[in-house]
Amino acid sequence: MPNPNLKPDPSTIYHLLKSYALSSTNILKAHHLFQQIHRPTLPFWNIMIRGWSQSDQPIHTIHLYNLMYEHGLLGNNLTYPFLFKACARVSDVSCGRAVHARVLKLGFDYLVFVSNALIHMYASCGYLGLAQKVFDEMPDRDLVSWNSLICGYSQCRRFREVLGVFEAMRVANVTSRIIFRINFLRC
Repeated sequence: MPNPNLKPDPSTIYHLLKSYALSSTNILKAHHLFQQIHRPTLPFWNIMIRGWSQSDQPIHTIHLYNLMYEHGLLGNNLTYPFLFKACARVSDVSCGRAVHARVLKLGFDYLVFVSNALIHMYASCGYLGLAQKVFDEMPDRDLVSWNSLICGYSQCRRFREVLGVFEAMRVANVTSRIIFRINFLRC
């Protein structure tokens, strides 16, 4: 019989939750465990947001984020890339735009990996003008930034823009790992 005076170690619970949440078959176990945690801290929320964003039901990411926000937690730089990933996977650009506004208020837009996730989300949802705007306003870009924009234009079959971005990337002396095919670009 378990001792009722023993308190579970938060670190142990976090690592168990993480192993469940990042397993493709145990997200529901992670969700059940998460529901048992009294006042979860931001790292617990983040691991669940990450887990749901990678699951076959990414819509739960958005629901969980809204619940987290209702509990007074704003999120941090680790929250938003996975949330944008989920918005892209369910093509929910309205949620993505609302979260983008929060990212701007919180000042996380200067982080390259947050902006890269935004570019990917807008491009995946077909909002290439917004993807381009995020790209253009980035103070620093990396290879993922360029490739995300190239992939977005490619997926929408806008090959002139693909070549334009690729040329701008060449001029900026950035090396891409994109492989061109004869009639299309595969990302």
